[in-house]
Amino acid sequence: MNTKSIVKWCDQLIVIGIFIMVFAVPLFFDIHLYSTFDLSKVGMMFFITLFLLALWLVKMVSLKDFRSIRTPFDFVVFAFLLSNIASTIFSLNPVMSLFGCYKRYEGLLAITCYIVIYYLTVNFIKTKRQVLGILTSILIVGTISGGYALVQHFGMDPLSWESFNPWRIISFFGNPVFYTVYALMSLLIGFGLYLYIGREKDEVKRYTSKPVIPQKTKKKKKIEVFAAAQPAVSPLLGNTVLTVIACIAILITYWGFALGNTRGCYLGLFGGSFAFFCLIGKKIFIMDKKKLLALGLGLFVLFFYYNIMVKESSVIGRFSGLFVKADVSNLSSVEKATHAQTPIKGVAIAMPWRIFIWRSAIETIKDYPIFGTGPDTMGLVFPKYLQKIFPKDGKGPIEFEDRTHQDFLDHAVARGAIGAFIYIWGIACFLLLVWKFYRHSTLAGRPIVLCLGASVIGYIIQNQVSFSVTPVSCTLAIIAGIIVRSGWIFQQPSTTTPCLSNNSILDKTLNIAFFSGCSFIPQQLSERKGKPKNENVLYVGYILILCGFICVTHLTWRMYVADGYYKMGTVYLGRDNKRAVEEYQKAIDSFPYEVRYRDEINRAYIEQARNAATDEERILWAKKADAGANEILRRTPGYANGYFTLGIANYLLSKTENDGFTQKAINYYKKASEINPFSSDTYNNLGVIYTKQNNLDAALAVFKEAYRMNPAHVASMDNVARIYITKNEPEKALDVLNELQKINPNYQAARIQNMIGYLCWQLGRFDEVVQRCKNALEADPKDISALENLGTVYMKKGMYKEAAMQFQRVLEVEPGNPKAMKMLQAITARR
Repeated sequence: MNTKSIVKWCDQLIVIGIFIMVFAVPLFFDIHLYSTFDLSKVGMMFFITLFLLALWLVKMVSLKDFRSIRTPFDFVVFAFLLSNIASTIFSLNPVMSLFGCYKRYEGLLAITCYIVIYYLTVNFIKTKRQVLGILTSILIVGTISGGYALVQHFGMDPLSWESFNPWRIISFFGNPVFYTVYALMSLLIGFGLYLYIGREKDEVKRYTSKPVIPQKTKKKKKIEVFAAAQPAVSPLLGNTVLTVIACIAILITYWGFALGNTRGCYLGLFGGSFAFFCLIGKKIFIMDKKKLLALGLGLFVLFFYYNIMVKESSVIGRFSGLFVKADVSNLSSVEKATHAQTPIKGVAIAMPWRIFIWRSAIETIKDYPIFGTGPDTMGLVFPKYLQKIFPKDGKGPIEFEDRTHQDFLDHAVARGAIGAFIYIWGIACFLLLVWKFYRHSTLAGRPIVLCLGASVIGYIIQNQVSFSVTPVSCTLAIIAGIIVRSGWIFQQPSTTTPCLSNNSILDKTLNIAFFSGCSFIPQQLSERKGKPKNENVLYVGYILILCGFICVTHLTWRMYVADGYYKMGTVYLGRDNKRAVEEYQKAIDSFPYEVRYRDEINRAYIEQARNAATDEERILWAKKADAGANEILRRTPGYANGYFTLGIANYLLSKTENDGFTQKAINYYKKASEINPFSSDTYNNLGVIYTKQNNLDAALAVFKEAYRMNPAHVASMDNVARIYITKNEPEKALDVLNELQKINPNYQAARIQNMIGYLCWQLGRFDEVVQRCKNALEADPKDISALENLGTVYMKKGMYKEAAMQFQRVLEVEPGNPKAMKMLQAITARR
């Protein structure tokens, strides 16, 4: 095969690959993975990008030309890449920054993929037909996602999802926020395509029949050639059928979007739509008023129904809830505690948690001002900085975050001041470039240019209260490339170069700062011809490409396979712990860099140690957990859960309450609580050791701290009640147990009811003892303690017949029970 054929095949395959990526990354998910929606899409993006990059390198080697088209975003893109590389080098955990934290994997590798996708799009999507095809594909994906959202909403989904809410649909994305941000970009692109239908033909005739500069023949020819270069037929030629199809696609996409019920995405949709329709021009409004009226009517009906008529899907209700005094009288104690955590005085808002995240992010930036903590590592230090701003008397429960839910702060935390500056610089470059493309676009091309700009504006707006994920970021990278190409394709014929300033020096400076030294006129983004090939260079180049492609693909595949093993481990954990350990070990062997897998295998070791039949077996499994936790701390120093696991392991290795292992366990728990002061389990486990050492005051203090951090942590409440009983403070114990019952009535119901009955006995409330014993028997009809207690209280009240019946039931459950037999003899003697 000659060079020309190789280059042609590479070009065609790369274009096909980009179209496949537009569909596959958002729509693909794998239920065999634990990270069903995230890693599956990341893996798909990695595989396709690596394959396309290999093809591009083959083309470059064949032509012996390794240059790419210059774009106006070059300086910003490479500055962003360099800032991520620097932040990864100086990261709290460079390995985590390289691959990304578990599930989302938005580390340096993913960021590099997005950059490669951008340059693939700019270099290989060259024609108007291809541009319109990509945009149509994005709308189709939005429509398919909207259709699946409707299937989920109406209960026809063959798959059942955990924590599913029919009024907050997840579609193919696993989260309503991630779905609706993709839908909002599809909607805004759909608006542009809808208005573009049927107007290209007239625009081509206009420029071919009326040259712009009739005075000069040469320039006239150039203009005619440029106009002729625009294909006369597009995928969206104006006719009624296509208009109706586009209208239906937009309505289905919005229908699904409305069922996502996401505030940030509505802000993005309104902001992007406002920019789009303000700039589209009065002329297009007048020309397309019937089309716009039909679409607007359909959108209004859907908006009115789902936001005014239906309370469950009303985003207006969710917005109003931010500023309305919250009624917490009917909430559980956990929900009340959450509502109480508001840093805004006088306003009980519904989502104060975001404020805490942002404030803790600002504290983080103060300590990591230059390079940040590193991509995807915020979760490692979040508890530490949350503690600095969390009220001393504040209560949980606490959610542990690995994102700030605010795009600018995410960049500042992960990449420091450098990353924050590049983020603002990039937005400025984008807005200025879209403005210039809009100013110099044809009337027909204006909807396309504006819809691209509006989709990114909508994305930026919603990202100020959220964050991006792989299918959205991948699509955004493609859109960025399409923006550059669309500026070329939909450019008006012109003989003068528009400038940013009349001052030549200032104009050149601004051009370098915002457009990477490239004019924003896309015609100047020309491709360069190849050079004669050299056979030796070709062979070496092909071999290096093949080796690199195999290595990176193998690594990606191992990441993918490892998560399948991890999911199987979680399925077996608690049912067959040995099998769970085997599956977790396979996950670690496949991808040893993921901390989550090591955490889970340590958890399985601990379960095995707790359930061990012999001391030797318990010590064996506890030592494995100890070694696993030390390996985690070697890979991720300062990891709180590593110290927590060491605390459990050493406690299981201890033989007495005061030996060396017990003291080590105490020290490890204290270290874990210093790093993560919001872990109720850490405080509870520490309190158990103090209790066994008879250090009741210290135990009571840490149990109360566990309860404060999570009012729903019933185990710590149970332990607090036991200490009060030991200290002979029955009223306090009774208050705690009554609160526990309100939070979780099913938590060891029979035993808790018996404890409450015992306390009521101590306080002389015999009628309540009877009721509590009956409650315990409802939970467990064979509970011997409840039967004995009920019989005893009946005897106390002189109800001997009823007492005898209860002791008879004890003997039915446990024949030969000495207490029951003794009490029956006493009752017989009394008679």
